[in-house]
Amino acid sequence: MDSNKVKGVKMTQSNEKQQYLTIREAAEYCRVSDSWLRNQVYKGRVKFTRTNGGTGKLLFIKEWLDEILLQGVQNG
Repeated sequence: MDSNKVKGVKMTQSNEKQQYLTIREAAEYCRVSDSWLRNQVYKGRVKFTRTNGGTGKLLFIKEWLDEILLQGVQNG
């Protein structure tokens, strides 16, 4: 996935109705630390969006988190 780095995702009508998770909730869902998940964001390995027009808190959707979890399983 390194060649296809994931960028932040803008909120659209299709994903506005999804339930967003905070960094803490997302880390609990993935059973990882907040810092590990934040590191994956900065490495471009997980989709996310932000509040306040892209400058605020990191937000995640479970489907986006599932993608990184599945990659981890596939890569060993």
